[in-house]
Amino acid sequence: MYLTEISGISHSIPSAVLGALMRVPPLSPASAKLYTLNEENADMRRVAALISGDPALSALVLRLVNSPLFGVRHSVKGILQAVALLGLDRIRSLATTAAMKMLVNPAFASPALTRCWRHSIATALGTKEVAMRTNFESDSAYTAGLLHDIGCFAMLSCWPKEYGQLLATCPAADLLQSEVEALGVSHADAGAFLLQHWGLPPELVEVSREHHGPLSERKEKLVELVSQGCRLADAIGFSLTAEAPEDDATEDALDYLGAEREGFFFRVSDGINQIECLLL
Repeated sequence: MYLTEISGISHSIPSAVLGALMRVPPLSPASAKLYTLNEENADMRRVAALISGDPALSALVLRLVNSPLFGVRHSVKGILQAVALLGLDRIRSLATTAAMKMLVNPAFASPALTRCWRHSIATALGTKEVAMRTNFESDSAYTAGLLHDIGCFAMLSCWPKEYGQLLATCPAADLLQSEVEALGVSHADAGAFLLQHWGLPPELVEVSREHHGPLSERKEKLVELVSQGCRLADAIGFSLTAEAPEDDATEDALDYLGAEREGFFFRVSDGINQIECLLL
C-alpha cells in the first residue's frame, strides 16, 4: 500500500496498482525537465538544448510553433529561435502538447484514448480562455488543463481493455468511484502520483488530484480554472466518458459561455483539428 500526501490528505494506492503505474512510460524526459526551470534560471540556450536533445520532440514543437494556432508571425526554423521568441512558459506548453501527443499513437489509438486526448486538449484550450478572462497566466493554465487527466492515459496504458470499457459504459458522475472499485485507483490519484513521481510542480499534482473535488476543497485558483475548463470541454461535447455528463455544473458552464458558446465550440474544435493534423 502506498500513501500519497497531497494537500495534507493521505490517499492509498494498493501496491499492485502502484507497481503497474510505475511501469507507465513517462512523458518525454526533456519536457519534464523544463519544469525544473523558471524565468530566473532558464538560460535560453539551456532550454533549447533540453528540447533539442529529443529529436522527435523538437520536430513536433517546431511544427506547433509555426502553426497559426499559436500566433507566431515569422517562420521559426530552430528551437533556440523559438525559445527566444516565445519564452519559457509558452515553450513549455508547446513541449507538453507534443509530449502528450507522443503518447497517442494513431496506429493503436482506441476510441477511449482518442476521447482522452481530445478532452485534454479541449480542457487546455478552455482553461486558457478562462485564464485570459481572469488575468491569470494563460500558458500555465493551458499546461495545467492539458495534464489534468494524465491519470486516464496511464490507466489506459496499464489496463487498456478494462479501463476502455469503463469509460465507454460508466456515467460521468460515477467515474471516480467506479475506477476505484474496478481497478483500485481513481484517475485523479493515479495522475497525481505520476506527476509527483516525474518531478513536476506541486500545483500540477494538486490540479490532477483535486479538479473533481468539492468546491470547498479546491483552494488554489489554478485548480478552479482547470475545473471550469474541464466542464467547458464536457459542455461542448468533448467529454472523457462516452456518456456525456448532464448536471448543474455542465449547465453552469454553458451559462458561463453565454453568447460565446458557438464561437468557443468552433475555436476548440478548430484547435483540436489543427493540433492533430500538425502532430500526426
